[in-house]
Amino acid sequence: MHRMGKQQLFRRDFNFIPSVAFVILVQLSWVCFLSANTQGLIDGGIAGLFWSTIWTLVGFLMIISSMAEMASRAPTSGGQYHWVSEYAPPNIQKPLSYFCGWMSVLSWQAGQASSPLLVSGMIQSLISNDNASYDWTNLRSTLIGFPVILIVYILNVYAAHKMPLLQNMMLILYIFGFIVILVTMLVLSPRIQFVDVLTEFSNQGGYSTIGLSLMIGQMTPIFAFLCADSASHLAEEVRDASLTVPRAMFYSFVANAVMGIAMLIAFLVCITDIDAAVNDLTGYPFMWVFRQGMNSAGQNVLACIVILLFFGSTVAFNLSTSRQTFAFARDRGLPFSDWFAKVDSRRQIPHNSIIFTCLFTFVLSLINIGSDTAWGALVSLNVSSLMITYIAAFGCIIWRRIYRPETLPIARWTLGRYGLWINAGAIIYASFAFFWSFWPETLPFEVDTFNWSSVIFVGISLIAIIDYFARGRKHFDGPVTLTEGWRRD
Repeated sequence: MHRMGKQQLFRRDFNFIPSVAFVILVQLSWVCFLSANTQGLIDGGIAGLFWSTIWTLVGFLMIISSMAEMASRAPTSGGQYHWVSEYAPPNIQKPLSYFCGWMSVLSWQAGQASSPLLVSGMIQSLISNDNASYDWTNLRSTLIGFPVILIVYILNVYAAHKMPLLQNMMLILYIFGFIVILVTMLVLSPRIQFVDVLTEFSNQGGYSTIGLSLMIGQMTPIFAFLCADSASHLAEEVRDASLTVPRAMFYSFVANAVMGIAMLIAFLVCITDIDAAVNDLTGYPFMWVFRQGMNSAGQNVLACIVILLFFGSTVAFNLSTSRQTFAFARDRGLPFSDWFAKVDSRRQIPHNSIIFTCLFTFVLSLINIGSDTAWGALVSLNVSSLMITYIAAFGCIIWRRIYRPETLPIARWTLGRYGLWINAGAIIYASFAFFWSFWPETLPFEVDTFNWSSVIFVGISLIAIIDYFARGRKHFDGPVTLTEGWRRD
């Protein structure tokens, strides 16, 4: 903190295990493979989803390894925009860091807004599973999501210093739920041959080739491993952060990868009819799989485990989102930065940023009532906005490694001599994922099936650029200006 010119404002309540639990819960990989797989099944089928997950694992291994090393060099809640400011060429660090700060805040806020509706959507699917005549509406989904937002606020404010305990408890449920659901599916549900998981491709999205369809379907595994930077945003509340944060990022990915692949394979071998699964009345293919092997009570018990884990993820997501927002405001990157960056001195939390995050989630939830399309476009920004910050951060560290390696801060968790090559692989994969994140799920597309995230991404980018020239360039200097050695650099 001294090297980065930051004042310690928060209590460091997190050690290694709660930090690992925190990242695991934000990503929630095996739960995502189980519950958020429709796009992968439509575009690529069973085999397509399996193989796209394999190359996504390789890509994210490079992304997470690169970010872990950067977090070791600069363990700050700012994350990518701070790293860009430290490692970019001096003449572009200020505008590029500012743009990345905007994109990172936008990405996390959009992702947080989706979390309560995932909980409410699962609750409605549970009801419709028992009552086929239940009228599932966006209004009901939004109304169910409001109490979730309120509970998340209460926990993140009034139980802030119990968060490590809560993360540990949810990690136990995460592991327990994984074992119970995996074993139950494999024992009770009908199964196909494993060779079908490797070879049965399908293209139900309307694209001209299986290869193109696979590119669209890979959004499912990308979503399952997204938000790997979450640990960095918690860094100022982690003990021995320069070592604990990168270790938590890496080992949580390993744990999520192992459990995610195992759950995905178990789920795929239990899909005996892909059309029936995708078109299940609950909206979730895994509920169709549950129904093939157990009665309603058993289905509901397993679904409740998923709901509880989604709720735990929502709490953790709010924690990371509010810290990211606070950090950018502290560096005067946001309008009304003084208000956003205010810290509750008694609780030692960024109370105002937590309030804003919950209110922003509330407002975006209202959009869901009027339009599925607008809501989906906003939420899908989580992928594209986050990827552009990864690209910028990796590009800057590559530049620094090549042209000014002597100015790099010491990393206690290091990639060693392979660092440059891993960073290069990470930026290539992040660019690849960024490009495909804007494509629609199906063709031919209409207004309600088009992926409007590209339009919104451009719009938000223009707003960020305009704000930079109108306000930001006068108030935002970039966090690098506070670090030791900046004048010398």
